[in-house]
Amino acid sequence: MSQKVAIRRVRVHGSVYLGVVDDPATGQAADEWSADPTVVMGWLCSGFQARFNQHRSTRCKYDYRDGERVEDAAGKPVLVPIGSSVTNISDKNVRLLYPHLAALPAMVIQAAEKVENTDWFSAAKRRATNTPPADRRGRCPGSVTVNAATKGSCPGSTAEPTRCSPAPGNARGW
Repeated sequence: MSQKVAIRRVRVHGSVYLGVVDDPATGQAADEWSADPTVVMGWLCSGFQARFNQHRSTRCKYDYRDGERVEDAAGKPVLVPIGSSVTNISDKNVRLLYPHLAALPAMVIQAAEKVENTDWFSAAKRRATNTPPADRRGRCPGSVTVNAATKGSCPGSTAEPTRCSPAPGNARGW
């Protein structure tokens, strides 16, 4: 049985370290902290979105030109990456190369990979079983947009206590 968990409220005790940002006043890098739950939730969502899109950029699709599948010299279909810039790096290197992701909790970084993998293969299966073989099967799964990240994975926050609620119709309560 599948289940969705939505974060409905966030409460922050003290300040949360959001990473290193460029200070526009001085032009130097400075640490950024926040005690505002909305800012913290936005940071978590943007970090999840960034890591999800990094994983998605490594996926490939068939190359089409003028409605025809492009083939190489051996007659095999040509695969091209979905993303314009492929980012295939480990979670450790992400923390070193991207300052805004350095302080992100490990569960958020790892969840992006799991969600992307599940999303990709479920979409591929759905495309394969949705329509007859002669019909066009719909578009290839894409990246998470800002709106989808804030509405789906991270629906928003208020200044009330954190509470995870079960999906509608789930009688077990978890």
